[in-house]
Amino acid sequence: MNLASLRTVLTEAAPTSTVWIDADRGDENADHEVRLRWQTLADRLRELGAPDADVEALGAAATAPTGLPDPSSRVLAARAGRVVLDEVVGDTPPDGIGDVAFEAVPDVTPLLTLRPRSASFVVARIDRVGADVDVFSGPAIPVDEASVKGRTKHIHKFGGGGWAHLRFQHNTEEAWRKNAEDVAQLIDAKAKEHDVSLLVLGGDQRARTFVVEALPGDYEIVEVEGNVRAEGASEDQLDAAVTTAVAARVTGQAQAVVERLRAAREPAHDGTETGTAAIDLERTVAAFQQGQVSVLLLDPAALRARRLVVGPGPHDLALPGGPRTWDGDGVDLPADLALVRAAVLTDADVQVLPGGDADVPDGAAALLRWGDGEVSPAALRDGAPLP
Repeated sequence: MNLASLRTVLTEAAPTSTVWIDADRGDENADHEVRLRWQTLADRLRELGAPDADVEALGAAATAPTGLPDPSSRVLAARAGRVVLDEVVGDTPPDGIGDVAFEAVPDVTPLLTLRPRSASFVVARIDRVGADVDVFSGPAIPVDEASVKGRTKHIHKFGGGGWAHLRFQHNTEEAWRKNAEDVAQLIDAKAKEHDVSLLVLGGDQRARTFVVEALPGDYEIVEVEGNVRAEGASEDQLDAAVTTAVAARVTGQAQAVVERLRAAREPAHDGTETGTAAIDLERTVAAFQQGQVSVLLLDPAALRARRLVVGPGPHDLALPGGPRTWDGDGVDLPADLALVRAAVLTDADVQVLPGGDADVPDGAAALLRWGDGEVSPAALRDGAPLP
């Protein structure tokens, strides 16, 4: 998961008020309902010690329309009376209201959980003439749309016989293929423009086949049968396909990282330990201190009650009472937020895992950039150790 956009708000450790609010406005009393949710969350923030300036700044943003369809929620953070984080995600809090925090960095846990479910994708409704192409950032958040219409002459097959029949059939196939190439070019252009790798293609089987053949081979493609481009056509099949594909992608990404962790823990062929994984919180903290972490595996709920100490630099992270990489005071943080901050500041990836994952029983583990028995790349010059 790419969290580089959070670098600015996580760099400084200073009192920060965070709110995650259900932004749904589905019924006729939507504005009133959102204000009631906000009032509940504002009271919780004040109980935690959040300053009035933060609460006031957050209130104006939290009750404003998102401009996006339901379901949606908003993650906001304020520091010194100024909103420093405002992100809308395509899902809602479990309780229908939201959550709050007052810590030295924003509580970005909802973003860790919901961003993967809000992965961007392209939906193309295809027929033999052209297609309607929509780009989504999350299940209900359209961000771009386009259409393409190709040749209509000879688009329907001729029912006669003889030489004229064969020529007409050939012309029809060529028209379908040319239209499919135009559709594929549009899909590919929109996918590249929005950095999308998941495509959901709906339409009859022949039209989809021609489009798939014309697309580059580096996309994850889900196909849906049916005349989904016809006026009044049901969206149920497409919606179900999108939901299934996104869920499968999230599960598959997490499983792939866990498999890498298992492999990194395995002994090498000569029986020695590879040393390319940190398997608990203590070892993960030590790996961050050395700049070794490539991927952080995290169970936020398992770590929220535990604390870590952070310093001013990207590698400055320590267990309470443990060795530090900096001089002076540190800032006490929930362990999950401290680890996420370290990951963002050291350009490590973050993979959130479901609670109780047997491969990460301590709530944190890491894949390392280099093993404990290897020389740090930072200590090399032209492949040789520094003098």
